[in-house]
Amino acid sequence: NSNNNNNNNNGNSGNNKNKKKRVNENNKNKKNGEEKIEKIEKNKNNNKEEVIEEENKEEEDRIKLENKKKQIQKKIKQQHCTYYISSYIFLRLIGVLFMVAFISTWTQIHGLVGENGISPISSYFERLRNGIYSSSHTGFFQYPSIFWFNQNDITIHAVCALGTLSGFLLFLDMIPVISSFLCWALYLSITVGGQSFFSFQWDHLLLETGFLTIFYTPLHFSLKPFNENPREFAIPGAISWLYRLLIFRIHFGKGIQALLGKDKAWRSLVAFSYFFETQPSPTRFSWHLHKLPDWAHQGLVFWVLTIEVGIVFLIIGPKLFRRTAALYLILLQFFYISVSNYGTWHYNVLLLCFLLIDDDFFPKINFFFRRLRLQKQRLLYLNSTKPNNNQPNKYYHKLKRLLKSKQSTIWKRRISILIAVFIILLTTIPLSLVSSNNNITAPDALVDIYRNSYSFKLVNMYGPFEKVEKDRYDLVIEGSLDAQNWHPYHYLYKAGENNLWTAPFFVSPHISRIERALWLAAQSDYNNHIWISRLLHRLLEDSPDVISLFKKNPFENKSPEYIRAVRYLYKFTDDVTSKQLEGAWWYSEHFDIFTPSFSQTVHSMSTRRKNLRTRIAKGV
Repeated sequence: NSNNNNNNNNGNSGNNKNKKKRVNENNKNKKNGEEKIEKIEKNKNNNKEEVIEEENKEEEDRIKLENKKKQIQKKIKQQHCTYYISSYIFLRLIGVLFMVAFISTWTQIHGLVGENGISPISSYFERLRNGIYSSSHTGFFQYPSIFWFNQNDITIHAVCALGTLSGFLLFLDMIPVISSFLCWALYLSITVGGQSFFSFQWDHLLLETGFLTIFYTPLHFSLKPFNENPREFAIPGAISWLYRLLIFRIHFGKGIQALLGKDKAWRSLVAFSYFFETQPSPTRFSWHLHKLPDWAHQGLVFWVLTIEVGIVFLIIGPKLFRRTAALYLILLQFFYISVSNYGTWHYNVLLLCFLLIDDDFFPKINFFFRRLRLQKQRLLYLNSTKPNNNQPNKYYHKLKRLLKSKQSTIWKRRISILIAVFIILLTTIPLSLVSSNNNITAPDALVDIYRNSYSFKLVNMYGPFEKVEKDRYDLVIEGSLDAQNWHPYHYLYKAGENNLWTAPFFVSPHISRIERALWLAAQSDYNNHIWISRLLHRLLEDSPDVISLFKKNPFENKSPEYIRAVRYLYKFTDDVTSKQLEGAWWYSEHFDIFTPSFSQTVHSMSTRRKNLRTRIAKGV
């Protein structure tokens, strides 16, 4: 029994030990399992963190890429905001405008200031020589003109012909720097020699635009028409801003003067109730617009002033603002072209406004010229890499010039900046006149510089008429054989006794300067326009050049014995008067006799006195 008990005890103790070992092994397995689970969870957490970090990195990289794309797009937009196309078209059309101006001048300058004209250039420069300017060298800087050296009709023909040719060469893009300089210099000579007949605002604006064009044109001397790619044109930025400043001065100055002037017609929005009828040279549309009700006229005035005083500021803004300003300013010019004849004025402003349009507005044209440039660049590169005894060939130099063509040279850039600074300083004088009601507030030294340079018409004052005329007065030249029956000289374009049944003409950019001068004279007194007496004397002489300024000479076979200028009041017809006058566009009323009557007897006596004075002066 004792042995059995011992054996039982030994068996129990062994079982206990086995149980303990199993328990310990289970505990170890649990711990290992828990540790594995913890490791797995840690790994999961670590993986999640790594995934999150990777996602964050990817987002950061994506954001960086988007920012880089945006920056690249901005750079591309800035690079694409160029003006190659508009600048190229502007230069071609400004050549056409100069050509039209010279041809228009050529058709009438001999009757105005020719040897047998109203105010001969020879007499004008003779008075200048006998006055302050005894030599042509000193007088040239005050009255810059080629006519200091010769004033005969052949010289006038040569100046007009060369000016027309220069405008045509500028249109063809042939030697543009030389042709633009000739256009400006020759037209300046005409405006100086043409005296009061060539001192209108459109003449000054064309000269100011032409002067800036000299420094705006590409510097090449090609004699092949349209040979240069517009994208090979280095646009001087300083001159571009001067053009924008000129656009601003034209519109803002006109608008401010209209609002702040003595005449209240613009401020009270009633200017267009009179303007369409009383302006110097209305058109067919003026007759229709004059019939509109007063509220429509007021709306048009408000629209015009809003553009001139408000929207014009958008030209200094970003691309979208500039396009908006260009749209409204171009619409304004088309409006004035349709209702009035002001020579080259509105066409000139229209071309200036066209410079506000960037190349992105012409995507197909821009892409075409860009592709041509790349093709040319590729061909030159392939040809320049061909061996030529280890020396650069001619294609290499052409390629080098092509790559540099879009960058203006240092000296041209410096000259443009100097011109810009000089013009901006001179611009302060007209702006001070506008802001201070015609009182100059600029420094005296700057005023002296402006006065000395004004004869070259570099910076001019632009604005509306001093007042909006309420009635339309105009002069009619009448001749007679017996001082009883008077016959009018027929005008070419404007209202007259022969044009009452003719619709008003579209004449611009051409303009009849004698008709415009007679309209201006009709608004004042005869004593302020003595040149009319010279006109009447030339008609008594039956001068062919002067008679060519009119449509018809009522005395075809012989000269009149008496001649005078009479002032008439003209009004547009309405529905009632048009029916009464059988479709007339105007009706007229005799107002007064503007000049005394001149006769052949008085004319011959004055001619003999003039000849006698000339002989005494020459010592004959």
